[in-house]
Amino acid sequence: HSFPTRRSSDLTSLCTIGLILMAVCDNVETYAAAQCLYWVGYNGISFVLDVFIADTSNLRNRAMAFAFVSTPYIATTWAGPKAAEAFYENSSWKWAFGCFSILTPSVVLPLLWILFSNQRKAARLGLIQKVDSGRTLRESLWYYFVQFDGTYPFPTRPSRDSHIGRASCRERVW
Repeated sequence: HSFPTRRSSDLTSLCTIGLILMAVCDNVETYAAAQCLYWVGYNGISFVLDVFIADTSNLRNRAMAFAFVSTPYIATTWAGPKAAEAFYENSSWKWAFGCFSILTPSVVLPLLWILFSNQRKAARLGLIQKVDSGRTLRESLWYYFVQFDGTYPFPTRPSRDSHIGRASCRERVW
């Protein structure tokens, strides 16, 4: 599984760039763009963490591992409003986003180090093998389009099995 290793630094960067943009924004357009970048990065980091936990825990203890990772949300229920109040009274909302743009990569860096060092170790031991799919770029794009969604995201003519007017890609007649 090289996905978490290759993409986790990209997702951390998106999250951090979003936080930096929120800290320096002066208009609603920049703030909206910053929110998009932040949430794509944040949810991506969460996904990478879920994959990491699923890959490194056995099935018997997996629920406990996921529960352990979620425990900080319990503390932020009470600590979050107090921290927000402190920023509001003593500083500004922009500096709050600035602080988190420093904290986020600092907290994620240990996980990134673990992922990258283990990937290097696996490559050194010969455990990572690149397998060629034999598909052209066009065939790969179509393959992943069908695998990840399989339906058109906009209303089309009804298929023979659909009531809602969205035809499956596999049923579509070009």
